[in-house]
Amino acid sequence: MRILKRAAIAVANRFPLLSDESKMKIYCACITDPESAASRHLELLSRKPDQRMYADMRKALHKYGMFYDEYAVYGCDVNPPGDYITEAGRMTLLSHFNDKNAFSLFADKYSVYSLFRDYYKRRLVRVSRSSDYEAFASFYNDCAPVFAKPLRGSCGNGAVILESGDNAKALFETLSRGEGYVCEELIRQNGAVRDFNPDSVNTVRFTTVLKDGKVIPFYPFFRMGRKGGITDNAGASGVMVPVDSETGRLGKVGRDENGRYFNRHPDSKIPFDGFLLPEWDNALNLMASLARTVPAARCVSFDIAYSANGWILVEANLRGQFIGQQLCCGKGLYTELVSLL
Repeated sequence: MRILKRAAIAVANRFPLLSDESKMKIYCACITDPESAASRHLELLSRKPDQRMYADMRKALHKYGMFYDEYAVYGCDVNPPGDYITEAGRMTLLSHFNDKNAFSLFADKYSVYSLFRDYYKRRLVRVSRSSDYEAFASFYNDCAPVFAKPLRGSCGNGAVILESGDNAKALFETLSRGEGYVCEELIRQNGAVRDFNPDSVNTVRFTTVLKDGKVIPFYPFFRMGRKGGITDNAGASGVMVPVDSETGRLGKVGRDENGRYFNRHPDSKIPFDGFLLPEWDNALNLMASLARTVPAARCVSFDIAYSANGWILVEANLRGQFIGQQLCCGKGLYTELVSLL
């Protein structure tokens, strides 16, 4: 479904002479599937839009750069669209925070590992070039099962667990095709953080902003996977809950990108309200250390997890989205983020 949606967006944007109404029909055709991450308003998307809605969606597209799937996921038939950080405007906004040379430092997951190696607290190897084979074979034979994800991937797409007992050479040849992969030791989570969903690594997304030497956590939220899923990404039906940045306490209500609300995890049934993430002071200290590692990168998205070794870095992204933050707090955050420039 994601591939279909991207293809439709590409087609609609590639042909600028296509009428707005035709563009909207293409988008809506891709977001009416109940499994789609764009079905924010089931009643909105299950009926034919009326002329008022056509006009409102066209206005949001042309005035704010808001795609039709964003209009739906943010519920902009109710919430004014003007203050949302859109996908069309995200990179422009981030380019004002981050030096252009900083983006090359975050070019892929192995580059990020090289920057923040001390905070990973686990082994990670690149599987991309023929010269990577010996390191991969040694790592796989020592550590399997291991977690593998595309070198330049996002949203958990393509992530797999490589079980022990397979032929290292055959695995390497498969993984090194195209842009390649990174492989890392499995993260072993502890206690109640793990219990929300034992099948995935459940993480806190910290988007940090450096301003006048101070590290500002910008609307952190806790992400949990669903039963049987190995990633916690919202695009893979994961659940997001806001986190009080001072105390580490979860909010009362969680969200997913399918427009559903939860007061407890839908599979484990563990309630969110009042749950305190462990050793939160250590999480804040880790966040501050990470944010100061690359001063030229003033706005970075960090995913951290609570493991047997305490809080550790899962990965970092200089092109992080703001969907989770805006869904969790129920409002657009453009004005607030711009005020931190």
